[in-house]
Amino acid sequence: MTTLNPDFASVSKEEAPKVVLFDLWRTLYLSLDKEPIKDLQEILEHNMQAGAHGHWEAELDPAFLRLCLTTNICDPAVFLNHVAGVFGKTVPAQALERFQAILAREVLNLARYEDVDETIEGLKEKGYRLGLISNLWAFPERRIFVDNGFGDNFEHRIYSFEVGHRKPEPEIFLEACKRFGVEPGDCLMVGDHPEADIKGSLRVGMSAALIDRPGEFRGHLPGVRVMRTLTELLALPSIKG
Repeated sequence: MTTLNPDFASVSKEEAPKVVLFDLWRTLYLSLDKEPIKDLQEILEHNMQAGAHGHWEAELDPAFLRLCLTTNICDPAVFLNHVAGVFGKTVPAQALERFQAILAREVLNLARYEDVDETIEGLKEKGYRLGLISNLWAFPERRIFVDNGFGDNFEHRIYSFEVGHRKPEPEIFLEACKRFGVEPGDCLMVGDHPEADIKGSLRVGMSAALIDRPGEFRGHLPGVRVMRTLTELLALPSIKG
């Protein structure tokens, strides 16, 4: 496990990471559309449970979630039929239209946090190589990273749907190291999820920083910086030259 000092102002140039890796959701972007994959479960009537007042609703199935996040199919019709087939479901009438409506709603309900651009520019000026590791299905990738050029900020973007693994599985973190040509100890992972982002990256030997904007985290993560804003990363030293 890495020994990076969580007091970034005390980190020397020699101790500093070479690569800063960011999570996407609730780290760089906020999605106001909370459960699009759960909504897909309801379309396919998978893992339905009786809710209040006799209303049936889906209970998010971890296996269903993993399949959606690790399947590299960007055509909604093909994706829908593939997922239905894996879980032995018949695709209902008008399911494709309902699924396309979910996807359209998802990309219309995205917002980048105000501290993101300043932090990214500041880290690049200090000489850090930047990357992204995201548990993401294929559909919003173009809207988030391509159409507005935001993806140009990252030397490499590692998506779960492309690599077939999702955080906290070690393979997705090690894939990032492979693409950057560095060791895990050269990387700082920044994310909001204590298990998927923080413990997952620590297990492979990275350092980590938790972004906790609401200030609700009450756990204990030895050696991990807990931040209220991404701009706290700018206390890291310049590594240029």
